[in-house]
Amino acid sequence: MQKLVVEDLGVVLGGKEVLKSVSIQLQHIDIVGVVGANGAGKTTLLNALAGLIPVAQGRVYLDGNDVTHTSPDERLRRSISYVPDGSGVFSTLTVRENLILGGHIRQSTEIDSVLSLLPDLVDCLDRFAGSLTAFQRRQCAFGRALMSQPSLLMVDELSLGLSPISADALARLLPDIAAHGVAIIVVEQDIDRVLSLVDRAYVLESGTVTIEGTPGELLSSRGFVERYLWGS
Repeated sequence: MQKLVVEDLGVVLGGKEVLKSVSIQLQHIDIVGVVGANGAGKTTLLNALAGLIPVAQGRVYLDGNDVTHTSPDERLRRSISYVPDGSGVFSTLTVRENLILGGHIRQSTEIDSVLSLLPDLVDCLDRFAGSLTAFQRRQCAFGRALMSQPSLLMVDELSLGLSPISADALARLLPDIAAHGVAIIVVEQDIDRVLSLVDRAYVLESGTVTIEGTPGELLSSRGFVERYLWGS
């Protein structure tokens, strides 16, 4: 059984059709990328999968169960976790408090397993999250999402606001997270970076999936290379 199946998903915001019949699939330990230009609908897709915005059509299945109209809290209980774009932390709380807050749905205060993946946070636990560097704040956001023990992790704009070195360091975490049995959807502007990480990628253009496939299949597509790689 597949971890996630999205069938013909449509989203209308402010009277505008933002997503149009989007279909994607994930296996249980897949890392799947969603790429496209600004305004293509990538963040809208993640928000819809997280239950943060309503869908106009289509279905979302998690582990074979229809979660199309369930609440964000219910999706969190069903092991969907989301790292939104930006810092994604509570600035006036400490790192430790941010992590513990992430575990509330599981009533979990055990942070050692998260710190084993994010050891840079160990020395920051009692600092306010707002005082951290951009990279540390992003790590804190990842840690908080992982505290809910997800089986599906969604990451929006992986490298936003980070230096290339920090973005690469964060990207290297994804295979380690997947190795713990977590399927991952990642939105990322850097095409080279995302293709180096994922098992499969979907290209969104104007709210529609126009190309999909393995990194090798995308790189062998002249249309993909001309549009997204030549001149980059």
